[in-house]
Amino acid sequence: IAVMLPLNGPLAAAAGAVRDGLMTAYYSALSQGYPVPEILFYDSSSDDIINLYNQATSAGAQLIIGPLDKDQGKRLASTNALPAPTLALHY
Repeated sequence: IAVMLPLNGPLAAAAGAVRDGLMTAYYSALSQGYPVPEILFYDSSSDDIINLYNQATSAGAQLIIGPLDKDQGKRLASTNALPAPTLALHY
């Protein structure tokens, strides 16, 4: 799973809450013996969202969570095809 969230900027606090929630669920499942996926985090405030998406899928991500920023979500949605299921986190 690739998670694309901003580490800086006005959405950083909301991104931190999303990250903390994901990691809480991850460690809870792990402590109970459930299988857990590998989670890779990408800073969406540091690079172009299309580049990050391509990096994530090249690294083997089979599910993408993010981006949180509305404009980045629109940009990602405007591409011809997204090779992995993608859950954008904006309105």
